[in-house]
Amino acid sequence: MLTALHVRNSLRCLMLAMLPLMSCSLDSRPKASELPKVWYSRAAACSGERGVVLLIDKSISTVRANRLWAFKEAGKDFIMSPPGEFYFALHAFDNNFWKLTRMSALEDSQKKLAVSKLKHLAADGSTVLITALNEAGYLLKAFSPGCKDIIMFTDGDTNDPQHLGDALAHHFKASGVTLSVAVLDDGQNLTGYRRMTSETGGFFVRSSQANQFIRLVQKAAKAFFDNSEPLPQNE
Repeated sequence: MLTALHVRNSLRCLMLAMLPLMSCSLDSRPKASELPKVWYSRAAACSGERGVVLLIDKSISTVRANRLWAFKEAGKDFIMSPPGEFYFALHAFDNNFWKLTRMSALEDSQKKLAVSKLKHLAADGSTVLITALNEAGYLLKAFSPGCKDIIMFTDGDTNDPQHLGDALAHHFKASGVTLSVAVLDDGQNLTGYRRMTSETGGFFVRSSQANQFIRLVQKAAKAFFDNSEPLPQNE
């Protein structure tokens, strides 16, 4: 839905387009202080064994504003106090896909290994998330449709064109993979991520503050895996 801000920005761009040597962008990003504390989802149903891949963005842009630290803390909370029983794998990505743990039951030994891998993650490289998501989806092929979940923590920066994300979301939906995205950012246009989570039935969380991000991820994951009622619309 177009907002008044988008309409104003579009009109401004049309006017500037008439002037020589001028350029304009339709990416009207709100200030960090204007970011809504809003998140939403559709709960996923699973009647068999569940597989979950936690996918962590460790690209170089995550060094800003304690983003990678927040991803590690939220990941540690998810691993040590899982919101359900499932098979689990932890992976990370930048311009490469990093397999950190194998898919297995989330028992004490697996928890300790995953937390140790998280602790030693270092930010590096660019962001190529489509390859990482494809790899994560492949790891879930043994599970039944509706019981395959990818949860991705990212700062929103990506080098992938949106049409690839849309195509991947359609593929995930067809194969029963649910994609949930938690974003810690400074006011980017995240329409593509919202569309991907809505298409596949996952949850979407965004915040501009590290500590709030951690709290929202905890709440969203619990509500999602409880599967008892729709997630609330506001923090």
